[in-house]
Amino acid sequence: VLQECTAVNLQLNGFRAEECEFWCGDWEGLSAALRPSQPFDLILTSETIYRPPCYGALLRIFSGTLGAGGRVLVAAKDYY
Repeated sequence: VLQECTAVNLQLNGFRAEECEFWCGDWEGLSAALRPSQPFDLILTSETIYRPPCYGALLRIFSGTLGAGGRVLVAAKDYY
């Protein structure tokens, strides 16, 4: 899905997919694995806020990997 849909969608919207990093998996595991040598300018997420017990790990990812002036864009439903 990340390569076949997400990367293609980014390219269609003017981003260069080869300059992006795509990750999937458990939030705690991702939080431990993500230690970028250069902080991210933009973090895009979709359907990541439906489980309140995961908020802490998700916030650790954002705060630990986002550069100064960076943004997080979250796509989510209004109601679950």
